[in-house]
Amino acid sequence: MDNYSNIDPHQPIFLIEEIQQMCAEMRKKNSKPHIHNYYSVYWITEGEAIHATQYVEYPIKAESVFFVPANLLHKMILNNDTKGYVILFNNVFLDSKTINSHSVLKSPLFDNPEFNSYVKLTDVNSSRFTSILEMLLEENNSSLKYKDDTIASLLRVFLLSANRLFEEQNLLIESPVDEDKKQLIEFKKLIDSEFYENKDVSYYAKSMNMRPSCLNELSKKYTGITAGELIRNRIIDETKKLLYSTDWSSKEIAYHLGFNDPAYFSRFFKKYTNNTLTEFKNLIRKKYNESVV
Repeated sequence: MDNYSNIDPHQPIFLIEEIQQMCAEMRKKNSKPHIHNYYSVYWITEGEAIHATQYVEYPIKAESVFFVPANLLHKMILNNDTKGYVILFNNVFLDSKTINSHSVLKSPLFDNPEFNSYVKLTDVNSSRFTSILEMLLEENNSSLKYKDDTIASLLRVFLLSANRLFEEQNLLIESPVDEDKKQLIEFKKLIDSEFYENKDVSYYAKSMNMRPSCLNELSKKYTGITAGELIRNRIIDETKKLLYSTDWSSKEIAYHLGFNDPAYFSRFFKKYTNNTLTEFKNLIRKKYNESVV
């Protein structure tokens, strides 16, 4: 897998590959701090990997499945003898193909105070995950009708099963939680519930009893981007989802997302994606062989 660092985050993303197929260049890039706009799942079957955020580092042993959220400043160190699978996807792919997928992405797998999201597989539960993975691989290599819908459904089952296991394995674990990390998670949850009506950093800072500058520092500390960029990315992600999954006009989408000026909304989307709304809809539907309305 030597090209996934160049994939377009503004279109639906789904890739599944064996870790040992990753070239040396990609392993080197992964081992340095970086941010990407898609979610990652690493299933380590042999060897070991190390996942590190800006301040903490976690070893990932064999027979572990590790989950990395989007927009997290991190690095992933994979040894030459590390074997397993990596799954990459973004919310545009999952949201447009499944119902209530947003709750899956906001589960503890990708959103917990310690940014330490992994499950340990045992003989009891490994067979279930193996079966789902094999179906994902088979479907991904096929050209069958409803291929993408089936992949998204299987991916959702995989994530739900992992989330259930994560909750079971962490049920009795109590550890001190960094207050800053708790505040970041609170901020991200506020964005999800409020971004339709509120798009200014000052609003969220006031809601959290913080100064806007402090909220920006908090966001940059753990994600590498500002609070304003987190809000903007959430709006862009939702726009892409609506462009793909609905036949709404640009004006309807603008009003739905709380923009009173559709022309400004169009410029906003163009500025941060390098595509007009129409161009993006055409590109995304052409990619999945759908007719453009």
